[in-house]
Amino acid sequence: MKKTERGDYRFHSGTKEVLNKNAQKAGKNASAYLEDLILNDKKSPSHEQLIEHSLKENQLINSLLTSDELTIKSKQFIGKEIKNYV
Repeated sequence: MKKTERGDYRFHSGTKEVLNKNAQKAGKNASAYLEDLILNDKKSPSHEQLIEHSLKENQLINSLLTSDELTIKSKQFIGKEIKNYV
């Protein structure tokens, strides 16, 4: 598909260098690389979605660690495992 719209954007020289290097690594020109980033950004979770997901994880972990049904040893194991991912 032929591109018919033109846009002018200003970057710091260092940012432009990174853009060109990343585009080259991806086998694209800078324009195609930026377009790909923009179109694929829709597929990435938003900041709000990431926070909501983290809150759900925290609620689950807190409910496990405060449960009277789990032994101290089980809670310690959960705590150690969580530290591996934080």
